[in-house]
Amino acid sequence: MKNNYLILAASLLLISCGNKQVKNSDNENAPIGGSDAAMGYTYSKVLDKKIRIFEEGVRLLSAVDPQATMAAFAVFPSDSSKVELFLPEETVVLEKRVRPDGTSVWNVEDDDTYMLEKCYDEWLVSRRGKVLYASTGCENIQQAEFVGDKGEKLSATFFTQAGVAQIQYDGVDYMLRQYITASGYGYKNSFVDIRGKGQELILTFLGDGKSIAFVEKNM
Repeated sequence: MKNNYLILAASLLLISCGNKQVKNSDNENAPIGGSDAAMGYTYSKVLDKKIRIFEEGVRLLSAVDPQATMAAFAVFPSDSSKVELFLPEETVVLEKRVRPDGTSVWNVEDDDTYMLEKCYDEWLVSRRGKVLYASTGCENIQQAEFVGDKGEKLSATFFTQAGVAQIQYDGVDYMLRQYITASGYGYKNSFVDIRGKGQELILTFLGDGKSIAFVEKNM
């Protein structure tokens, strides 16, 4: 009888250990809990696992607020076919696309979405033509204000390390890429072109060829 009790106790112990092992295995794929969050873990859709984004992701700083304390992070799978943007306000997954000129961009088929791209060594996150985050934040930015003969106003932000300019004219933001000029500077996209030299700048609308001359205001 005593031997029977020993056998029964051993069997119960093995079952208990087995259940504990299954439970621990389940916890590996369990939703993020309080202890995970306390250790800085979050769940990544593109990697399908718990990660600490500051270890796995590319850090991006605010390009609009030099006093901002919260960073964004871009997390890529091994094939870079997608990117998961962990922004302070939300998390989004974007698909990789290749432009006709061969450059890569991550977005979705919606003009209102975020867009991630790498310009030289600088990662930029933009939305509706406005740069929101950059690898170096506000560190490599130059800003200028221009006025036209009829009082037109144009503001420009030059991301010097990325070779990108962001202009705002008539309430619309445009993100432009730099191109080589014989003198001065030039930036354009599919809609507008700016050419500048010294304090003078010319904005040209590529659709109809209309041009407006501006002079830089003293800041």
